[in-house]
Amino acid sequence: MILVVTVSDDITADYVGSRLVTRGVPFVRLNLDEVYRFGVVSIKPDQGRWVITCAEKYIESDSIDVIWQRRLPRPKLQHSNKHVEEYLNQEWRLFWKWWINQIPESRILDPEWCLNLAANKLAQLHIASKCGLRIPDTIVTSTPEDLLGFAKKHSRIVVKTLGGFGRIIEPGILSRVMYTNPVKDEDLASGKYPILQTPLSKCFR
Repeated sequence: MILVVTVSDDITADYVGSRLVTRGVPFVRLNLDEVYRFGVVSIKPDQGRWVITCAEKYIESDSIDVIWQRRLPRPKLQHSNKHVEEYLNQEWRLFWKWWINQIPESRILDPEWCLNLAANKLAQLHIASKCGLRIPDTIVTSTPEDLLGFAKKHSRIVVKTLGGFGRIIEPGILSRVMYTNPVKDEDLASGKYPILQTPLSKCFR
């Protein structure tokens, strides 16, 4: 049986799950954000055995052939004491990370080192280029002069962060997530580059 380890709002896992059902492949999905609210876990490291229960799901290591590590959530446990809250979230996060890491890689789709490599946008572009794939002209820079030179070279460019989603924080409003964005002429002409919210950003043609 396949164990899909993810979170409740993962639409990619939704799609893959529907395909597994269509093909008659047995699997169980474990939403970790639901486990830390409603479930319990127990592991015996010396025996290599573990049991996880959440709502009506009872999952034990002997019934699982392979694990798809789709997504590990950032826990959001709350406590009136901020130091206790920090401790609880640290322990919960490390439990899942170390639980996955102690399982043989032959039984895991996407072990942690693979995920880390796949998340490295610089490595992605380098490997794609070596494989003969066409990639957009790209620059990663914190130098305004290099950014302006890159912008002059191309009629249109976009900007994105190196890691995950960026945050745009403006006075008087809640922070907003910054996805990939086009760089406008007025952004460059202002000299302040408001579109670049991080000191090191990646730009593509």
